[in-house]
Amino acid sequence: MTVAVDIEALRSRLAALEAALREKEAALREKAGIETALRESEALRRIALKGGRMGTWCWNLRERLIWGDAAFLALWGFPAAEEARPLSAFTDRMSPQGQIAMHEMVTRAIANREEFDGLLEVVAGPARGRWVRWRGVAEAERPWIVNGVSFDVTEEHRFDERLRASEARQTFLLRLSDTLRLHTDPNAVIAMVTAALGQHLGAGQVTYAEADPSGDHVTVTRDWNDGTIPSNVGRHRLEDFGAAFIAELRQGQTVAIPDVALDLRTAPARAAFARISVASLVDVPLVKTGRLVAVLAVHSRAPRDWSPHDIALIEEVAERTWASVERVQAETALRESEGRLAADLAGMRRLHDLQSRISDTADFEAALDEILAAAVAFTKTDRGVIQLVANTGETLEIVRALGYEPDAPVIERFRQDSFTEGCELARVRRQQLVVADMADIPGFAGTPDGDLVAASEVHAFQCTPMISRKGDLVGVLSTQFRQPHRPSDDALRLVDLLAWTAANYIARHRGDEALRESEARFRQFAEASSEVLWIRDATTLEWEYLSPAFEAIYGLSVTDALTGDTFRNWTDLIVADDRETAAACIQRVREGGHATFEYRVHRPDGGLRWLRNTDFPMRGPSGAVERVGGVGQDVTELKRVEAALRESEGRLRTLMEGIPQLVWRSRDEGDWTWAGPQWLAFTGQSQEASHGLGWLDAVHPDDREASLRAWDEARPHGRLDTEFRVRRASDGPYLWHRTRSVPVRDPSGHILEWLGTTTDVDDLRRLQEEQTVMVAELQHRTRNLIAVVRSIAQQTMTQTGPGEDFREQFNARLGALSRVQGLLSRAQSEPITIGQLVRLELDALGARTEGHIALEGPEVLLRPSMVQTLALALHELATNARKYGALSTEGGRLAVRWFVKESEDEGRRLVLAWMEHDIGHSTEERSSRRGYGRELIERALPYALQARTRYELGATELHCSIDLPLTERTRKVSP
Repeated sequence: MTVAVDIEALRSRLAALEAALREKEAALREKAGIETALRESEALRRIALKGGRMGTWCWNLRERLIWGDAAFLALWGFPAAEEARPLSAFTDRMSPQGQIAMHEMVTRAIANREEFDGLLEVVAGPARGRWVRWRGVAEAERPWIVNGVSFDVTEEHRFDERLRASEARQTFLLRLSDTLRLHTDPNAVIAMVTAALGQHLGAGQVTYAEADPSGDHVTVTRDWNDGTIPSNVGRHRLEDFGAAFIAELRQGQTVAIPDVALDLRTAPARAAFARISVASLVDVPLVKTGRLVAVLAVHSRAPRDWSPHDIALIEEVAERTWASVERVQAETALRESEGRLAADLAGMRRLHDLQSRISDTADFEAALDEILAAAVAFTKTDRGVIQLVANTGETLEIVRALGYEPDAPVIERFRQDSFTEGCELARVRRQQLVVADMADIPGFAGTPDGDLVAASEVHAFQCTPMISRKGDLVGVLSTQFRQPHRPSDDALRLVDLLAWTAANYIARHRGDEALRESEARFRQFAEASSEVLWIRDATTLEWEYLSPAFEAIYGLSVTDALTGDTFRNWTDLIVADDRETAAACIQRVREGGHATFEYRVHRPDGGLRWLRNTDFPMRGPSGAVERVGGVGQDVTELKRVEAALRESEGRLRTLMEGIPQLVWRSRDEGDWTWAGPQWLAFTGQSQEASHGLGWLDAVHPDDREASLRAWDEARPHGRLDTEFRVRRASDGPYLWHRTRSVPVRDPSGHILEWLGTTTDVDDLRRLQEEQTVMVAELQHRTRNLIAVVRSIAQQTMTQTGPGEDFREQFNARLGALSRVQGLLSRAQSEPITIGQLVRLELDALGARTEGHIALEGPEVLLRPSMVQTLALALHELATNARKYGALSTEGGRLAVRWFVKESEDEGRRLVLAWMEHDIGHSTEERSSRRGYGRELIERALPYALQARTRYELGATELHCSIDLPLTERTRKVSP
């Protein structure tokens, strides 16, 4: 219904307009002739029909009033009204430029008695942004009255603007493309693009920045400025300009920001933008393989609304710029490559020609001169020397020089005493040495040699060792420069090739006989080798050489194999299923590749052999493959061993899966590769979940760190032995398990993998804990019993009256037993060592504070069963030393030393030597009676511990030795 009303209203307005036009036609026909009036009427009719939303108006120039119909007023955003509106109501909604243009247009039309036609933009009010077309003409009788029509041409204007912008954009891009094609330098391309784009957009600055490989910084290599923004060439940290903004760039998104101070992406970094004088921007990133590579940025010093046309143009320019830069870089690289290739080809031709000439000449010195001249030419200098290794092989001697006066001081100085920081260093390192500036050699300037070299105008040099194909260093090829200079890499490579050519020539010249001898030795080696060595012609595939081992492996004589079609002779011996593979590998080598392949052959005697061939191309001077060489190895036995190994591994896996322990395989650092079914059933893990460090998920969280530490210590110790708790999947508790593993090593000792078991020791740990408690209680009771015995003995001795010596010795021996019981009570957690026993007895006497005691020996663990008897023996020795021996006088010295010896017959034994010097009492006093201590050493120890003892007492010395087994051995008892 609304549409019908609008159409009807439009028809009414059009009818009224036509009536007015007819009246105007009549008046014009009378005044200017019928043809002119008709043309005007037709033009107005076309305008009316084209305009659609058309309004009529009447303008009184004298009163400065405008009357308009509802359609006209609506075009300007006014409500309909019958009364006229002041001209200012309309001019207030025009831009200043629009007001001036309107005034000039109307004034000119009235002066010339003609119609005016123009466009105005509504810049204020509800109709802001609308474009209105005005067309009118002044009345003939009343020229201050102007009548006309207006209609909305906003869409038409926008279309025209887009069309003009597109045409301008295309024109700019075409000119840009034409200009880009003229440049061959990437920097020139960037400079031209930034300037052209900045001027076209009226921007303040256009920059081109390249991102570092890390992506954290960009470097502005070029920028264009209109004078309002200073140059920002340099390196900038991306994160300084807002993380969100940079994140969009890294994602490859164009970022347009009218005002960096108001945009949420850049507002936190407004200080950074203020530092570079940028208030508005459009940044277009280049992202390759997920990495930010470059950014083309357009900046404005003031806030700016960037139109879609601006952004599209900048993106298009960025794409064309990158394409052009890549093209120019590729062309530059191609030109440089072609230049290097041409230089390489020229150098290679010279090398080839030189090699041909010197190989035929008998004049050794002339050949060296040619070699030196080529080196000087390659490095673009005029000086050089050749130094050859003397017969000793340890010194260099200058044999040829170019560019120096005869007997030049610098040549004579270093003729037989090579410069240590130059050619001599290159000889020792066997590497090419380049010194671009002699001033860089520390401590050389100002020395006599430094002054001599400087006076000779030598300021840089290169030294290339001449190493033959056999690896023999025959000398050094060196060129020098009169100014600091570094030759190009291509030149140094050519010199390296030249040095190699020269080395081979010199080695050949010096040792033709040695070379023939070497060839003879090689043939001798080939003929003695158990492997087949052969050479084929790469074109015909016919054998040129075949070593005698062929007959032993293939069962066919070398003579028969080299008769007729030798390639066919070989393939006929190969099992039919393997021939295609063998032929394909030979073809690959003919094309320049390498091949290692295995195949089977039927010997004429019916035997089947496995062979492994390693074939390689042999190239001629031109680089083409001229021959195919190969080594054939009989691997029949290896195949048999591999099959047996696979069978053995199968049996091992069956065994591992059948034992009750939790079995697994691992790489270093606990990186499991397989878990046995026992582990999977116990923990509930899948095979995949247990791999790597996944097995730790089944380990108690408190034990995981200790488990990993045990793995860290396993490799240096060559074994893994640790305990941790593992969760039982069936009911959830963590049970203690002991894990042990040893590495599987290859013949060279390298660890291939670890095989291990995890055994349930939860019940054993509980029993051990109970046993520990029981042992501790037993030891406690033993010590209490000793205390009771001592008390009873003390009371008895008081009543019966034994001597004080008896009382002292009895208490001391009970004390020794008590101390031993204390050690034994802690033996489970603190194993007892021989050193601990010795120190314990000496400390009980307070003797170790004295400076004349020497103890020496390793910490050797003792079995608990031997500790008590051995401790009593040491107690007797220490007590006697305090009473009569070395500890009883100031001049006495006591030395106790022990060590472990090992033999196949007796196993590991502990040997302890107790030696006292300068003893204080006479021999008669100490040996007046055979005491308990000596009886214990000479009789009790051999009987109880199967020890061998020796007790020798001299006038001033005591030597006692105890030699007893460290391992349990069955004691033979006489019947």
